[in-house]
Order: sequence, then structure tokens, then C-alpha cells
Amino acid sequence: MCEGENSGDNGKAASKQAARSAKQPSSKPWLPHAIRLQRLTSGAVRASGLDTQPEEDPEVAETVIYDLTAVICHVNDERKNVVALINVAPSYFERAGQKPRSSWYIFNDFRYVFVYSV
Repeated sequence: MCEGENSGDNGKAASKQAARSAKQPSSKPWLPHAIRLQRLTSGAVRASGLDTQPEEDPEVAETVIYDLTAVICHVNDERKNVVALINVAPSYFERAGQKPRSSWYIFNDFRYVFVYSV
């Protein structure tokens, strides 16, 4: 859960922070955009990032890669609020007649703000 404070500004501070982050993206994100899960023959599950190459392991029965598509954050102020960061897929932009791209937006009540494109 993400916790933040917007001091009654209806998400303007979060939107400004997202815009600053978009201009200066972190070299190492705090949350991976994708993870690898491996189901082992024993029934256990092994998770890893995509920044490491998996070794050949006869114990691996299945490997699946999951892409992060959304993050829900609880804003802890007097009014309590929930915001969503959503990765809008390239297919949406194609249907809208635009150049396909993967773009993140922050949604807060009736507003949405572009964060950055991947």
C-alpha cells in the first residue's frame, strides 16, 4: 500500500509529484514493471526480476512472466482517498488512431494525469 498526503488539494500535489517523476525517472524503479514466476515440480513457486537470467533448472515445471498493469494507493489524509496508477496498453492508442505506446496515468476521482511512457 502506498501512503501519501495531499493536504486537501484534491490530488494536485500527487499529480505534480508524478509530473516531476516523469521528467526525472528513477534509474532503478521501486517496483518492477515485470516479474518472472516459476512453478517447481515440488509445487513451490520462485519469483525473480527480469534483470537476472534464469539458470537451466530441471526442477522448473513452468515459467510465466507477469507485467505490472496497475498500482492502487491509499492516500492517508483526513478524507481518505484512493488513487490508481494504470498502464494504458498500446492497443488502446491503436484503437484511438494514435501511435501505439505504453503510457502510465494517475487516476484520482474525476481527474487523470499523464505520468510517463515506457
